[in-house]
This record gives sequence, C-alpha cells and structure tokens, in this order.
Amino acid sequence: MTGAFPARNAPVMLSGVFFPRRSLKRRERCIREFVAAINAGRHERMAHYLTEDFAYVDVSGHRTNSREEFLRMDREFRQAAGNPHIQIDTLDHHGDEVLVRGQLTGGAQEVRGQTFWRISFDGDRIRRADVTRADGRITMPVFASRTKV
Repeated sequence: MTGAFPARNAPVMLSGVFFPRRSLKRRERCIREFVAAINAGRHERMAHYLTEDFAYVDVSGHRTNSREEFLRMDREFRQAAGNPHIQIDTLDHHGDEVLVRGQLTGGAQEVRGQTFWRISFDGDRIRRADVTRADGRITMPVFASRTKV
C-alpha cells in the first residue's frame, strides 16, 4: 500500500510523542507538591523537591547557594512575614524550564501580590528558581534582610 503507515513503527513514534508529556506532568506535580509543602510549612518535605545545590535568585541579584540556606531563609521569612501562601495561577513550559505565575496571599501587605518563578530542573528535582515580583513587590531575601536585627 502506497502511503500506508507501517504498524511496526507505531510504538517508537508514539513513545516520542508521549514521553515529553510525562516529563511535563512530573515537573508540574513536583512544583505543585513543593508549593503545597511551602504553604504547609513542611520544610522537611520541601527539601525532598530541591537539589542540594539549589539556587534561589531574585530580580535584584540576592541569591541562596544551597538547599539548607534556602530552607533557613524561608523559615525566617514566613515567620516574619505572617506566613504568606503561594497560589499558582499558571504553569508554562519552555524547554527544560517552567514559568510559574502566581500570587502571594495573606501575611504582610508588602509581600502580597504577583510573583513569577522560572524553575529549572536537574532530573526530577528543582535546581534553581529565578524570582521576579510585579509592581516592585519585595522578594523573600530582601524582606529577610530588612527584618534582621
């Protein structure tokens, strides 16, 4: 048959179509579960989703260079800022990264509002989060540095 699709090639071709989709779903699940752990204040669970050398970088250049440094700063931030929560609005995939658009709700007025994260992965774990805030809103490292005595 001319133009027929050879059935023996179907499994190979279909796996190429569906495998990236599974990877996208795993990354989405990782981000959603990580955010749920953040909102619940479960730092031991948060650690599960991050690489040891996890980097958190905000738009002003403030940076953490390890998972432990990030977890310590997050504890301090949430306590000082009244435990704001992250609400995910959208997840957009681009290559090996995911753009998270969301809101910080509750907590101190100066930390509420839109937030954007560009998440990079190493396998199934989050390796880096680049964070930008809308309307000049304060980021976690800046807030934490202002609350230090």
